[in-house]
Amino acid sequence: MKYFAQAIAVLCFIASAAYAQQEPGSEPGATTVPAGDSRDEILLTFRDRSLERTSNTGPGHYRRRSSHYDGTTWSRSIAAELARDYPLDKVLEWPIRSLGVHCVVYRVDAAQSADVVIAKLRSDRRVKSVQYMNTFHSLGSEDPYKPLQTSFNEMQIDVVHRQATGAGIRIAIIDSGVDARHPDLAGQVTEQIDLTGSALNFEEDIHGTAVAGIIAARSENGLGIEGVAPGARLLALRACWPQQPGAIAAVCNSLTLARALDTAILLKTGIVNLSLTGPPDPLIGGLLRVALRDGIIVVAAEPEAASSPGFIDGIDGVIRVRAGGRQDAVRADWREVAAIMAPGSDLLTTFPRGSYNFASGSSFAAANVSGIIALLLELQPGLTAQQVEELLLFGMGETTTDQSAPVATSINACIIAARIRPDLICVESDGSELLVNKSREDKFGI
Repeated sequence: MKYFAQAIAVLCFIASAAYAQQEPGSEPGATTVPAGDSRDEILLTFRDRSLERTSNTGPGHYRRRSSHYDGTTWSRSIAAELARDYPLDKVLEWPIRSLGVHCVVYRVDAAQSADVVIAKLRSDRRVKSVQYMNTFHSLGSEDPYKPLQTSFNEMQIDVVHRQATGAGIRIAIIDSGVDARHPDLAGQVTEQIDLTGSALNFEEDIHGTAVAGIIAARSENGLGIEGVAPGARLLALRACWPQQPGAIAAVCNSLTLARALDTAILLKTGIVNLSLTGPPDPLIGGLLRVALRDGIIVVAAEPEAASSPGFIDGIDGVIRVRAGGRQDAVRADWREVAAIMAPGSDLLTTFPRGSYNFASGSSFAAANVSGIIALLLELQPGLTAQQVEELLLFGMGETTTDQSAPVATSINACIIAARIRPDLICVESDGSELLVNKSREDKFGI
């Protein structure tokens, strides 16, 4: 009986959907089945022996008339009797030949309890089955390359997306340009400004396009990948250009970078992503301090290997990011951690002209962190750069090695978001402890 009822539900639902999609011109007063779950509509079946008879005309026993399928005179009479006896409003009816039943959808008016009506109908000898009208959803990944985004699993981004996608957060990507025509970036770029004066084709810009895809590639659009913050909106401020045609590497100069930072400040963006490095620069340093003073959160990539001082050195408040994973680590003591560790190896992302490819390096680790910060800002607007950095440190995993001190591994976005939304349930990965200790809670109150 259980499986019989389930089969009826599916078949009647399909039939109802077909009816609902008929062209205009149905009989006056005809009502279509709503698209969503409806707690005031019930689906009922009763046996119609005439449906079990074979006929050379097949299903043509039931002729189409004014966009309405008719059953036998007997089945229509029973459907009308049930509507009168309970009382119910008949929405539509349909014969299900393979089960030998006639299927009817009724609407229960507000004066009655649908549960009570269903209980009564189940004791009616005329009725084969009765249930609520349900809605069914297709299964499967909307973004076909998403299984290849290993950093998604590592950072548990999908869990955070149940609460936030970065909606309402604007992120300035100061980089080479972004191919805003890429199908996975369509509609994600609200500003596209060339500050180089080069008039190069944005569709040739690989590095900026790759950064943009990691941050905000569209979600569940049936294409490619999904960004860390698909609800965020991007300001593509071109300050760099390809080092050579077709190369992912790009270069900027003091003037173009300064113009881009100035534009980001004037546009009052929430986050600035700087997936680049360079020497100390007084002009750039001054602009970064103004951005931080104005409450803009600045994320900058840090070279993987030790190098001479860069343009972010000595500027308190910039969130520094290094590429890391389970194989890379920094000292776990939060007072000594110089940078946030985020996935930055073999990240599948958007490339120009609708293509996809893998990219590695701190540039792309920084993009991951910018996306995570957008999620945090949606969850708790008004977070300061210091609060964001401490939350990020909370999300770094801790493990032990042959060294005497523990080391920190790559970031977990779910653990961070759970500090703001405790109802998030994060999956434990390999038993690593999280960098959460009481001294931090006492010091920062988060």
